Amino acid sequence: MAKYTGKTTVVNQSAQDLFDKFSNLQNLQERVESLPEDVKAKMGTIRFTEDSFIIVTPQVGEVALKIKERIEPSKIVFCTESSPIPLELSVNFNAINENSTEVSTAIEVDVPMMLRPIIGPQLQKAADGFGETLSKFYE
Repeated sequence: MAKYTGKTTVVNQSAQDLFDKFSNLQNLQERVESLPEDVKAKMGTIRFTEDSFIIVTPQVGEVALKIKERIEPSKIVFCTESSPIPLELSVNFNAINENSTEVSTAIEVDVPMMLRPIIGPQLQKAADGFGETLSKFYE
């Protein structure tokens, strides 16, 4: 199992508020629609249901992630529903104070050792990009 940890970002909202927003993913659809076009283009196509999101990119195709675990108010874990490679995405909310939260992401994936040099950099980019996108949602 390989782990790719994204850059930590700071969001000016409480950990509880962020946790609540991510507990029902449909809350994020409006946020995605309001992002600048260049940011949306980098994300690819994304759709939300109450407890899952589907990302479609030219490089990977369709990847569906469903909420597997909620640890209020500090962590939400997603796992793949449909993906060429099984993976798990953790979003961690670490309260700095009542109005600021550090958000970090980690992707754990079962990639054969010989494919890690090829897939690893893309997964690291995805882990970094996910955290950066989250911070843009709540600027």
